[in-house]
Amino acid sequence: MNFTITQEFLPEKEYLAIKGFCAFGDKAPAEYAEWMRMSGELNVNGFDCYVENDLNARVRKLLQQSGATEVYGLFCNSCRYDGQIKTYIVGADIACENKNKIQARDGFEIIRLDPSEYLVIEYSYGNDMTYEQAWKEIDDYFWGVWLKYNPYVSLIEGEYANDPRTADIGFKEPGRVKEWHAIRRKDMAL
Repeated sequence: MNFTITQEFLPEKEYLAIKGFCAFGDKAPAEYAEWMRMSGELNVNGFDCYVENDLNARVRKLLQQSGATEVYGLFCNSCRYDGQIKTYIVGADIACENKNKIQARDGFEIIRLDPSEYLVIEYSYGNDMTYEQAWKEIDDYFWGVWLKYNPYVSLIEGEYANDPRTADIGFKEPGRVKEWHAIRRKDMAL
């Protein structure tokens, strides 16, 4: 594995965001094919759960208004379990740090994340792997290995889920994926 793993404390941050929602869970093959077709048409910087007609133009405008140079994905800033379709509906927002401190307008929203400790996993990969495969490697490692063997909990699940001031943060560029997973020691009270 080509992981670089560190822990980092980030101060409170304000993001300007395009809010988006997508469903995660078991999908029938036809549903999955349709979801992937829509995702492929709407893919921006690896974040592909958005239903917008001209997302690339919106992202360019988001970068310009925010004064940022990088685009992030904020995952699970708001999540909810939908009992009718029996899966989670999660927030997967396209966001830029709001360096210009502008007010939300033009369909953008402000998201403020509390100061938090993060497990940072950076993964470099070659042409033999897609972004989606690399992201899954990070995801499988964090949820299936790291959390299991370390005295931490994720701040986007269980009793901590649905907190609008918490999110996992993702960044992608060719050949590299970086994820910040919001965490808290198990022995620390809220």
